[in-house]
Amino acid sequence: MKTGISTTIAALMLGMVAAIPTGATAATLDGLSGDLYRLYQLTPDGPVTILDDIPFSVPGDNTIYGYPSGLPNWSISGTQITLGMPVFGNNFSALPFNGWKIVFSSDPGIVSVALDPASQITEGNADITFTSDSISFNFQGQRVAGTFVYDIGLSAIETPPGETPLPAALPLFASGLGALGLFAHRRKRQARKHQ
Repeated sequence: MKTGISTTIAALMLGMVAAIPTGATAATLDGLSGDLYRLYQLTPDGPVTILDDIPFSVPGDNTIYGYPSGLPNWSISGTQITLGMPVFGNNFSALPFNGWKIVFSSDPGIVSVALDPASQITEGNADITFTSDSISFNFQGQRVAGTFVYDIGLSAIETPPGETPLPAALPLFASGLGALGLFAHRRKRQARKHQ
């Protein structure tokens, strides 16, 4: 009887180990494409004017340039977006919106955008808003210079092919529980016979 219980416990443990996707990695922005827009808005309720619309893909041509061409330099890699502004800076008029918007063509599940400590900012900073598939950088009324590195938090988790995801391991776990219950039932029945 002890051998049966040991086998059942081993099956349970195997089910729990199989339920952990060992090679799961956090999703990245690599492999995505989209558009970088240079935008401004003259009045809070007025239309948004697009000065430039630059398509991009990551990786590949993951260094993209804003308006005017070559100034500033944007790059996207992994879970970071970097904006390089020249040392002499760039003055942004104090409009309701004056900056850039990055829109991804497929939804990467953006849940956070934070300035990375590796940033080397001379002056200025963006007011950032985001949705699950876009990020807006509003530099209204500022002089901006330096390198701004933004860490992008993503909700999606990629599981590489061949890994056992949690739902696939549940039947094995359930069968182990069932076998444990069956052994307990048999043990009680045998105990009654010997009384």
